[in-house]
Amino acid sequence: MKKIIIKSYRSDGTFISNITDANFEEFVKEINGGYGECVLTFARAFDDTNEDIELNNKIEILVCDKDTLGLSTTNGEVGGAKLIYKGYISNVNRVSEGSEKEKIVITVLGYYTKLSQDIFKNGTTTTISYTANFFSTMIKNILDRYVAETTNPQITYREEDIETTPTAGNYTFEMMTYREAIDKVISLTPANWFWYVDANGFFYLKEKPSTPTHQFIFGKHFSSIEANISIEGIINSILIWNGKDGVDAIYKFHEDIVSVAKYGRRVQKIVNYGADVEETLDYIADKIIAENKDPEIILTCQIVDNNLNNKGYDIESIEPGDTCVFTGFSGSMEELLRDNMLITSVKYTPEKVEIIVKVKDSGLMGWQKIINQKVSDGQNRGTPTDYTI
Repeated sequence: MKKIIIKSYRSDGTFISNITDANFEEFVKEINGGYGECVLTFARAFDDTNEDIELNNKIEILVCDKDTLGLSTTNGEVGGAKLIYKGYISNVNRVSEGSEKEKIVITVLGYYTKLSQDIFKNGTTTTISYTANFFSTMIKNILDRYVAETTNPQITYREEDIETTPTAGNYTFEMMTYREAIDKVISLTPANWFWYVDANGFFYLKEKPSTPTHQFIFGKHFSSIEANISIEGIINSILIWNGKDGVDAIYKFHEDIVSVAKYGRRVQKIVNYGADVEETLDYIADKIIAENKDPEIILTCQIVDNNLNNKGYDIESIEPGDTCVFTGFSGSMEELLRDNMLITSVKYTPEKVEIIVKVKDSGLMGWQKIINQKVSDGQNRGTPTDYTI
């Protein structure tokens, strides 16, 4: 039997109460991010003033089931409990259709979203430069500043969770949010590196695991799978500029000739003002091409919970950034789905999760992250007349 526990805390961490009159349907957790929106619905009066639903309160959701029996108890909960969501109340919506039809709906957001709400700085300094630093060290420094500059920070890191990147470089961060700075660093890392903030608020910088974290069996853990294959997101050529002119200008063109020959040239233009040396621009262009030069193959699969019957899986153990294989098929399908594939997104409900899996290395960076680096028409002005290769 699965039991869901919802707890409310003040923003300073002071426990308020267990919430027993609310329910939620789902939430999503993703790589290069963390826990997204979770909507809680309360059967309460329109004018309810209980302090457990005040704005910016911390909300925790825990689960007790047969998979958590061996865990240590949490606040006296019998059988132990596992934290599956933590966030803050960002919106309270009060609804009344007469006294017999009243409810309160709150929106909770994962704490990683707060990385977009403040400027990466050191005191009053908002331009911060790094020279010949490992990119993993830059990430640690950004997080150290976030913790130092934030009241009651809910995000931190453990040394073992920040894997050391194989490459280093230079970069200047100018008036960026913490989220923007982190995403810039990720754009400099090799293909298949990503970041993630888990339910406990621990920040991870990781390379895609080389061996499968999970094995999902057709007919036992899932009964159907959907595969979508598309060339719409292919980027096999990059025209990149550091935004400077004269002798300081760096303006280059990169392409993957195999992909261009097969799918035609599909160019993305980028301006990146923080890149002070050519090598930094090369890192950015090479990563985008490596992760987007091939057709995107996205698998969507629902994994059922093992508390419903003798089949199913411990769905609370599935995290974005894990890898998986699918077995139980035959022929070419079996070979395709035996590849070690990255789980990029997990949509959680108490009965099942829907996972999104990227096959091979296609599209790991994602179109939205590339959009954030695109050139606007205004930024095109001053571009050098000729690029180098």
